[in-house]
Amino acid sequence: MSDQKTAQSCKSIDSNLELLTLAQVCAMLNIGRTFVYEKQAAGTFPKSVKLSPGRRGVVRFIKAEILQYVAQKAAMRQEASHAE
Repeated sequence: MSDQKTAQSCKSIDSNLELLTLAQVCAMLNIGRTFVYEKQAAGTFPKSVKLSPGRRGVVRFIKAEILQYVAQKAAMRQEASHAE
């Protein structure tokens, strides 16, 4: 693959898959790490992406998935307030 094609490919990945650390997710949503782990275990919070092997490997969250999670929660709140 040419350098130009590689650069174009990286740009599209960057714009579509911005990654966040657990600390950034917690700060963005004002939640604790335990909340994230419990909700992930229950299947109600976006899963992290493992970037390196091993128990203590690097993990990140896809920002778009976190924002979608928040949007879904806001929509549920909106629906509940209209149902009353």
